[in-house]
Formats: sequence, structure tokens, C-alpha cells
Amino acid sequence: MTPATTTTDPAEDAGHIPAAARPRTARTARLRRHAVLVVPTLLGIADSFLVNDVDQPLELGVSLFAALALLLRRRLPLTVFLATLPGLYIGYIWFAPMIALYTVAALRPGRARLGTCAFLLIAAHFFPYPIGDWEPTAYRENTLVLIDASVTSAGPIGLGLLVRTRRELAARVADLTRSLEREDRLIADRVLATERARLAREMHDVVAHQVSLISLQAGALQVASEDAAAREG
Repeated sequence: MTPATTTTDPAEDAGHIPAAARPRTARTARLRRHAVLVVPTLLGIADSFLVNDVDQPLELGVSLFAALALLLRRRLPLTVFLATLPGLYIGYIWFAPMIALYTVAALRPGRARLGTCAFLLIAAHFFPYPIGDWEPTAYRENTLVLIDASVTSAGPIGLGLLVRTRRELAARVADLTRSLEREDRLIADRVLATERARLAREMHDVVAHQVSLISLQAGALQVASEDAAAREG
């Protein structure tokens, strides 16, 4: 019989949480969900003001728009990523596009999709704003910028895929744990049924033996009796 395993099913754990602590736990979960959305947005806003001055309305405007778009990154990851590209190209911000690209890799993976997103991010970083300032003959500088953009785009994609793989692995482990628990229950039920059948057979044998002894004793008493009527039965 395999050893029993334990699970961390939230539905089961909720039954062990005191009633007074459940509202606090629910509030903590909501705060965490909101923090996951709000904190990156605030960091993106800070990045926008650090890179752009208030006397640069276009650069600051597209940068702030990119940062605020992060609030919708879980619902519309690809759309939000595309919305952050002008902030990278015009406003020279990095935080919002990288977070958006990470979200795409974690929630909407796919070779073609991720390849396209990486290409767009590299292009937005490689070509300067305005495009007329680009110098095609600056080979060394262009190569360094291209390498920097490629590495910067590979980081969020790799991290997003790693997080997604970890979640999928955790889900598979949870499924395997539940399967093992079901198997343990089936084995336990089978052992219990076998034990009950064995006890029933033993009780049947004991009762049959006792009945046989009673019959033999009754027959012996009948034969040994001096009463003729008793001997005749």
C-alpha cells in the first residue's frame, strides 16, 4: 500500500481556517492581486518621469500611457505590449515594455507571437527617434545597440516562459498528487473489502463448526439417553 499523500487544496485548507480569519485572508489575497498590477504601473510612471522632463510633452505623454497600460496587462497582454512600444521608441523608457513582454511570454506564449514581439521591441530600441538621426554607417555603435536590444528582449521572454513552465509543473504535480490520493483510497477500500470478506468466512466457519458440535452432542445425548422416546427422537 502506497503512503498517503497530503494536498494543499485551497478548498480543503479553507475548512481549517477559523471563521474570524477568513475575511482577513480574502483581503490579503485581494491586496496581493491589486499589488501585482499597481506596483509595476507605479514603477513605470516613475521611470517615465526619470527619463523624460515635464517640458517634453510628447515623450512624457507616451511614456505615461505605456505605464498606465500595464493595469490591463493580464487581460490584454499583447495589446498592452503594443501600447508600450511608442513609450520605448519615443520616450526611451524600458520598464513598461519589459514588463509587458514578460506578461506575453507568461500568459500568451507561442513561437511566432514571441518572435514578433521580440523583433518589435528590438526595432523600437535599435532605431532612434526621430528616425532621421539614425546613422547606418556607424557599424560599431549599431552593433552594440542591437546586442543590447536583443539581450534586453530575451530576458523578459525567458523569465516569462520560466514562470509559465513552473506553473504548469505545479499543476501537473497537483494532478499527480490527487491521482495518488484516489489510488490510495481505492487500495484502502479494496483492502477493507478483502478483510471484511475474510472475517465473514472465518465467522461462517466458526458458526458452522459450533453448529456441527451442537449436532454431534445432541446426537450423543440422544443415543445415551435411557428414555426410549428420546432415543427414537
